[in-house]
Amino acid sequence: MAKDDPQFRIRMPADLKRRAEEAAGQNHRSLNAEIVQRVADSFDPASMVGRLDDAERGLAELLAKAILAHEAQGRRGQEAATAEEAAWLNLWRDMNETQRRMALAMLKGAMDFNAS
Repeated sequence: MAKDDPQFRIRMPADLKRRAEEAAGQNHRSLNAEIVQRVADSFDPASMVGRLDDAERGLAELLAKAILAHEAQGRRGQEAATAEEAAWLNLWRDMNETQRRMALAMLKGAMDFNAS
């Protein structure tokens, strides 16, 4: 069956289709365009960075402020970081800005997925 054959269909679970349709509406795209964009993003995650919305930027700022506050608190000796927290802080410090924004976008996506 050729890809341009009218019988060519991709099967998608109903719940996934519903979520894709909602995302398409939010992004003012057709369902097809939404799927094509998401597949393209999976091959080039850096392309997602330019589409972070204000909520994601706000989340990034809040996380950055929390990390800085935690570090300041640790410097004052009021609270020692657990080994896991220290590992996350070190990982965060080693990331460049693009990597940090992508990590936050992925975390937000995971939180949104778990909330639905």
